[in-house]
Amino acid sequence: MPNPAGAEAISAFIFLLFIIGTLGAIVLRDYSLVRKSYISLFFASLLLANLVAPVPFVHLQKFSTAADDQIQFHEVRVADEHGEEIIYDARATAHFEERQMQILGEAMATEYTDDEAERAGQHLLERAQIYRTEVEHGQSYASVLELPRFPRHTIDYQWSSEQVNSIGEFYTIRVYHVTVMSDGYDNIQIINETKQIEIGDEM
Repeated sequence: MPNPAGAEAISAFIFLLFIIGTLGAIVLRDYSLVRKSYISLFFASLLLANLVAPVPFVHLQKFSTAADDQIQFHEVRVADEHGEEIIYDARATAHFEERQMQILGEAMATEYTDDEAERAGQHLLERAQIYRTEVEHGQSYASVLELPRFPRHTIDYQWSSEQVNSIGEFYTIRVYHVTVMSDGYDNIQIINETKQIEIGDEM
């Protein structure tokens, strides 16, 4: 087994030598040989970082460590009386985008009091019902609140008329804690989800 502490010590030592060499090159920059040698060694180090993994310069690059293959987040959904549900479209609020909806869902599940969560849920439900009508009639949602904002990404999750017509009248807001597994590409699989909050007309 390799010794991680020893590898880190060697990397730190080599990086320190690199800094000292850089300072020396600055001091001796009037010498043509020093400038040429430094530039050659610098680009050789960058090339080496792409060919051999365990060198200190790899930590200076983008994506030097792999992303976690397991991701956890909170997801807000809206459901009908029979329990059929779809993910909440953040456009219904005019205030939030997808990531902000996840943050709100987490706050409702873990930070808000019961009364605060109830009021937030009822507000989301009311906005979803209004926005659903606009989606069903093919109307563009251009709230005045949207005008000063940078345009939303077109790849954001968005309801379609077919999707909202596939379930009954919106009845409850649900917040789930979701764990997904990613293979680092486009394949994402839900491995666990737990309903933490349900707020609606019958609550």
